[in-house]
Amino acid sequence: MSGAVGRRGAAYRRVLGYREPRLLLGAAFVSEIGDWLNIVALLVLATRFGDGALSVGVLLALRLVPRLLFQAPAGALVDRVPNRALLIQTQLAMAAIAGAFVLLDAIPSLWLLYVLVFALETANVVGLPAFRAFLAAVTPPEERAPATGLFYLAMTTARFGGPVVGAALLGPLGATAVFLVNAATFVVVAVAVGRLPDARRGDGPAGAKPAAAGPVGYRWLMRQRDLAWYAALQTALSLLIQATIALFVVRALSLGLDAEGVGYFYTAVAIGSIAGGLIAGTGRHDRAQALYLVAGSLGACALALAWFGAAMGIWAALIALVVAGFATDVGEVTAIAFFQQRLPDEVFGRFFSVFLLALGIGGVLGALGGPVLETLVGAGGALAMLAAPSIVCAGVLFAITRKRIQMSPVGDALTREPMASAD
Repeated sequence: MSGAVGRRGAAYRRVLGYREPRLLLGAAFVSEIGDWLNIVALLVLATRFGDGALSVGVLLALRLVPRLLFQAPAGALVDRVPNRALLIQTQLAMAAIAGAFVLLDAIPSLWLLYVLVFALETANVVGLPAFRAFLAAVTPPEERAPATGLFYLAMTTARFGGPVVGAALLGPLGATAVFLVNAATFVVVAVAVGRLPDARRGDGPAGAKPAAAGPVGYRWLMRQRDLAWYAALQTALSLLIQATIALFVVRALSLGLDAEGVGYFYTAVAIGSIAGGLIAGTGRHDRAQALYLVAGSLGACALALAWFGAAMGIWAALIALVVAGFATDVGEVTAIAFFQQRLPDEVFGRFFSVFLLALGIGGVLGALGGPVLETLVGAGGALAMLAAPSIVCAGVLFAITRKRIQMSPVGDALTREPMASAD
């Protein structure tokens, strides 16, 4: 046991031994904390300026709209401008927009709030894939799996620490101070990136992969059956996850908790997520067999959320959420590490955009469909029905992977044949 723990720790120490990934991961953590500070303030202002829960609901939905509209062209832009300049410019633009939220102190308008949120999220559809692609470019290929695990650890930790810090600052300092702190976190990322050398695809440390034989783009990506079914699985699972979150209060009340019991649910998911991401991040995940783990983990997440919907006791529900959080991060970290190593470097931006778009589409459908379905068949029935598509997609991905491995002695899951069109 101690030997296994030592090997896993060594993988993360190797990544943090490189200056470039270390700086970027630290900056990502600071930026994510700032994002959650911002969200707390936005929810408070939306409630104050608008019609209570309705204005908050519109705000949350509006944050996803830019991803649905612009994520695909944003991914192509990241791939066509594969250097740090785009990332720095995007972070500075986001800093300016985040700073503009201070106008709400002088102009307390719900519509101005919505416009600024839309602008910030539009910039973020470029900023997020640009950051992930740059992190991959400056990380040795053999260390990308632990780097992904550390990235998920930073995001999970910030997700559950940021709102607490935001609530603590909002009271004594007000929303303006919170907005300025968030703007400063984007500047931190820009400064961190500016301290690093430029890293174009194929120029990363330790020898990045050679370029593909022909042009690649979204059409080429979606012709990779493994990736196409992974995207379908992520869409279905995101739908289920968002539906589950939308029903957290309903489940808390049905289990005899107050509405504040939702906090226990989020904590259970966080515990599982941290453990899953750390464990998955220590694997290589450079062979097609990694997709067995992806399919099994994400399928297990769907089963765990269905279990959560049907659980009759508090402990059973909490254990189900720990399992779901663990399985989700194992599947996502493994999949991203695998595709990062197997796809041509020049298509990283598009790959991350496919992933983000799948999460966005599923999230919107789940947030709306979960509560509607719950009124018809109850929470347990709704989550069981919504788990079915994820289980089916996981089964298909598993079967495709098995066929690929049987046909290829080296277990290559992706081919790189030239395509007639890049997009």
